[in-house]
Amino acid sequence: MWTSVSPCLKATLAPFHGMYNASKGINGDSLRAKMDGLLGMVWFVLWIVFVGLSAKDGEWTYIGWSFYMFLVLHITQLRSSMRAAHNIYGRGLHSSTSQLNLSRFCHKRTP
Repeated sequence: MWTSVSPCLKATLAPFHGMYNASKGINGDSLRAKMDGLLGMVWFVLWIVFVGLSAKDGEWTYIGWSFYMFLVLHITQLRSSMRAAHNIYGRGLHSSTSQLNLSRFCHKRTP
């Protein structure tokens, strides 16, 4: 059971780790890969912080969801780069809509 739950929890609670690994697969262990992981962590943490602050004052929710959109656009860019690097068919619209509802953070891995 933990073999399928653990990656899903990791991807949901720390999507920036997967972003770093994806960028490392494209760019090697370069500064670009580290910056992709760092920016992903910044977008994710700021999204959680500002949406949490919106419980006290509703005005913060707009800033929080803006950071979520930055996260979505960043992941879309990574997915598009991965498709281009490995010659995989797909469109940016599919990447952005699937990331918009977090559907690709959790997926079943085949052995």
